[in-house]
This record gives sequence, structure tokens and C-alpha cells, in this order.
Amino acid sequence: MSADVVNAKARVTVIIPSYNLADYLPAAIDSVCAQTLPPLEVIVIDDGSTDGSWELAEAYGPPVQVVRQANAGVSAARNHGIDLAAGDWIAFLDADDIWEPTKLERQMAAVADQPEVVCVFTDFYTFGEGRENQVELRPDHTMVPDFRARMLCEYSLLPSAAVVRAESISGLRFQVGVTDSEDMLFFLELRECGPFAHVAEPLLGYRIVSTSAVRRAGHELRSVGTRFGYLQEYADRFTEEERLAVRRHLALNLLRGHDRALWRDRDPAMVRAYRELFFRVRPPDLEIPENFSQRLYPRWMYRVRDALASLKKR
Repeated sequence: MSADVVNAKARVTVIIPSYNLADYLPAAIDSVCAQTLPPLEVIVIDDGSTDGSWELAEAYGPPVQVVRQANAGVSAARNHGIDLAAGDWIAFLDADDIWEPTKLERQMAAVADQPEVVCVFTDFYTFGEGRENQVELRPDHTMVPDFRARMLCEYSLLPSAAVVRAESISGLRFQVGVTDSEDMLFFLELRECGPFAHVAEPLLGYRIVSTSAVRRAGHELRSVGTRFGYLQEYADRFTEEERLAVRRHLALNLLRGHDRALWRDRDPAMVRAYRELFFRVRPPDLEIPENFSQRLYPRWMYRVRDALASLKKR
């Protein structure tokens, strides 16, 4: 289907939440402006930036418009954009990611004759920090019978890969105040509204940066807390087998974060927090690791011990 035919039916609003990403935002906007299927509008929600990035966005002019708000987080920024969107479809793009030129055209062509589809997403590749456009192939958990458990355990899609039908999210928003895995909950709730479509092409470039939420200390702790809270709130949507499977998966996530906090970060307070949540999350048949009984010391003692060990190696 040609871009002209698709464009006759598709009116896409692009929402770009941005906070102090002047180094990357122009590339994101450029990738939207280069789309073979031009969007109806591009709304950049500047979330209280202080690095001049909003001025860079304003210089583009129509169809790019910039809306500034006091810093409130990425969820609030996305929600603000949703409230302003005039398109029949809404596409999300994080300010440090980029699209391939045919992304919107391929997505809109895929759902042109599927009025029941509420979201269409693509595969992606990672780049940045020494990565050379590495394609990330992940299983599509959105259409399997146990999609709720699968989507709560593992990422099926990234926000920047998704285009959602506007009328399907009239009462749905990202959870404000949730800093990790809020997008997983959004798309899981959206999946309850209808089926998704998958364009199996890496049309999104997902930039790896050191400031990403997944790189911050305690990410697994916050992410598991978010998802476990959802599991508890909507327990009746899951079978007993699914609940146990999700708890096992989340508990194993916590073990990875626990060991990083213990051996790499030397953060006893974080270690205790991981252990506390682990005991709440773990299913009865999951063994407690031996190092959970290891005594914890003040952080300065670990630093002294590590420094002495380093001297002995010289």
C-alpha cells in the first residue's frame, strides 16, 4: 500500500517527552520529520528542561509544537501529550531514540484494514555507547493466551516502538509517580482493550545512555515493586499458576539486583531493601539464597576492605 493511500486514512500525532536531552532531541525530531508518512502533528512536551533543548525544538516550526511544563516525570509528560493530541493514532518517541524513515508508513499499512487493533508496534535495534545497531529480537507476548503474565514478566515492546489508537486510550494514562516499568503497566492495560499488531522489522533505534532508568541503582527493586503491586491489585485476572510464575520471575529479578548491590555497589541499605521485597514476592518453592544470611556491614567497611584487597594485588 502506498504512503498516499495510507495517509488518506491515518492521522498520527507524535508525542516526544523530553527532559534535558539537548544532545539527542534534534536527532529524534529529524527522524520524525523524515517519515515517508508525515505525521499530523509532533508535540514535544518539555518536562522542565534547563539545557536549552526546548529552544532547539521550537526552532523547527510546524508541524512541531513545543509545550513546556514544570518537571513532573516522563509519565506526566506523555499524559500531557495525550490530552493535547488531535490525531486518530498516537505515536510515542522518547527524546533519545530515533525512527527509521518508513516506520509510521509500515505500521499504518499493517492496521489499515484491522479496526479492532488498538496498538501496532515494531522491533528495534540498540545503538550508542559502542553498540553498532544491534537488532534486539524479543518474543511477542501480546497475542499468547497467557499474555497478562508474559507481559508483566518481560518487555514485549518499547514505548518508542508503539502507535496506539487514540479512542482506545480515552480513559487510560501512564501512572504518574512510577519511575520504573510504568510503560509495562500502560501497555498491559491497553492490551485488555483489544489486540495488538506486530510489524517484525527493526524500525526503532533505541539509544543506550548511562542515564537510562534501567541503568540506575535499584532499578530492579523499583521495577519489581511496581509489577508486584499490579499483580496484587489485579490478582483475579491471573490464574493461580500464572501468579506463581510471575512471582518466581520477579523474585529472580530481585536476586540479580541484590547481588549487584552487594558485590558491585557495596550498598547495604539497598541490599536490605532487596531482601525485604524478595521475601514478599518469592513463591513458596523458591529457595532462599545462602548469601541472604551473610552479615552486612557499614558501607565504609566494604570500601576499606576493597582498598586493602587492591593493594595486596599490586
